[in-house]
Amino acid sequence: MLMWYVISTRKLIQTSSVRPDTGKDGATLLTQLINSNLFDIASDLLRKLPKLAITDDNDGRNVVSVLAKKPSAFPSGRRNELWQQYKSIHLGIEIRKTKSEMHALEVLEIVSTQVSQMEVKQLKEAGIFQAVLDATKFGIVEFVYKLMTYNRHMENCKDKDGKSTFLYAIMYRQEKVFNLIQDMRNKKTPFSYIGKEDGNNTLHQAALLNSFSRIERISGVHLQMQRELHWFQEVEKLVPPKFKDELNHQGDLVATLTESLIGLKLAFDPEGEQFHAVHPSTDPTKKAYLNWDLRYKIIERIARGMLYLREDSFEAKLFIMTSKPEMYFIGWGDECQNCRLQTGEALWS
Repeated sequence: MLMWYVISTRKLIQTSSVRPDTGKDGATLLTQLINSNLFDIASDLLRKLPKLAITDDNDGRNVVSVLAKKPSAFPSGRRNELWQQYKSIHLGIEIRKTKSEMHALEVLEIVSTQVSQMEVKQLKEAGIFQAVLDATKFGIVEFVYKLMTYNRHMENCKDKDGKSTFLYAIMYRQEKVFNLIQDMRNKKTPFSYIGKEDGNNTLHQAALLNSFSRIERISGVHLQMQRELHWFQEVEKLVPPKFKDELNHQGDLVATLTESLIGLKLAFDPEGEQFHAVHPSTDPTKKAYLNWDLRYKIIERIARGMLYLREDSFEAKLFIMTSKPEMYFIGWGDECQNCRLQTGEALWS
């Protein structure tokens, strides 16, 4: 691989195709190196020809757009991240970056320097805005921090629908990016967004579980429900109060979407020995609107779901959460029917 790189680099430097403004061959070599996790070689080439960082390759990609979709290249993308944090905080063990991570950060530093002088039009045309949004989606906090620090225009980073980096962090439950942007933005100003296509405001987006979200990958329905509720409550603190009572274009209240997403909030009894499915809303008006007064004991946990027994009868219901937040499969006896939870009430098909 090293010999191939040396030969390729010498050949490229001798040709006009590697010039920073038109070097598609050089850019293609770079994106291939990054896709192959050869960050040390990519870093070496970028130090020689730094403007290749923002040059499109033969497939219309550049280093920035490719790097934004490589969460595993950075410390924030480690699979055992929680264990690493525990060792660092509780055991006092210093967590060192791997050589590959250090080289990836070197590539990011060169990329950020090249992006630093670009204006809004250039950032859009080069796909830098989209790259930052992609990095937010993947939770690459190092990438988002560097580019937002190096270029002041990144605060205007939005997709074609007007969704900002902060909203992406909310949608995809990327708490590290969320906290980063919270520290960088003016906290005195409420965060507001209303989608042109669907009419969803910020709270609607927080209530909709995206299958790509970080919380979706948490095992255990009980824990997942708790994290979803906590996330929603954190976002609720940032937005204007009126958002809670606004309808989207489908006529859904935020409370309705929250119920459809989470299904039931679980609570322990005082002794902590039993679970009960309880209504998450304490607002009497919303509770009446959602029409969810039946309570069930949890008698058994199953994969991605719960088995409930109604308190005043021997009826049992099986709730299994699927990848689509609005759909649940409910088994009744030996039957299994599709059921859609609407306004908090099970409507049998």
